[in-house]
Amino acid sequence: MSICIDCKIQIQKTSGRCDKCEEKEKIIASWRRLGVPQGRVNAQLSSEVIEWLCAQADKSKVDMATIISSIVVDAYFDELEENSK
Repeated sequence: MSICIDCKIQIQKTSGRCDKCEEKEKIIASWRRLGVPQGRVNAQLSSEVIEWLCAQADKSKVDMATIISSIVVDAYFDELEENSK
């Protein structure tokens, strides 16, 4: 047994990361290859927006990442639909 170097859960692998953290690292690496910097979302948002996101997460009983991901996915599909017209 070892511990994931990112999320600190016990894993039965020797790679150092659990499957979820390995996948996350692959995505971040692909962003770096494309020149997309990794930033902090909350540094870009006003306190009012963060409070609204927190209220949405609490109302939906999900974490902040799920709320933000849902908004991004909705925007993506809205754009696809708009471009197909």
